[in-house]
Amino acid sequence: STVADEKRAISYVLFTGTHTGPFIGFRDGRVDRVIPPTGRRVEVRHAHVYELRDGEVVTHDAVRDDLGTLTQ
Repeated sequence: STVADEKRAISYVLFTGTHTGPFIGFRDGRVDRVIPPTGRRVEVRHAHVYELRDGEVVTHDAVRDDLGTLTQ
């Protein structure tokens, strides 16, 4: 679901998928780890906050459950 006014929009979403390819983690712009595909389903919640100016998105911040994703 999404709520918005002229200055910001906030979306609360359910991220779902199946882990069919390698999951690549980066640290300092370099590959830090590669997790091979497991074939398992993933389901985690995310929140996204957008700052709007003149009807355009100028910033985006996300609150993700990365640990939840990795443990599934």
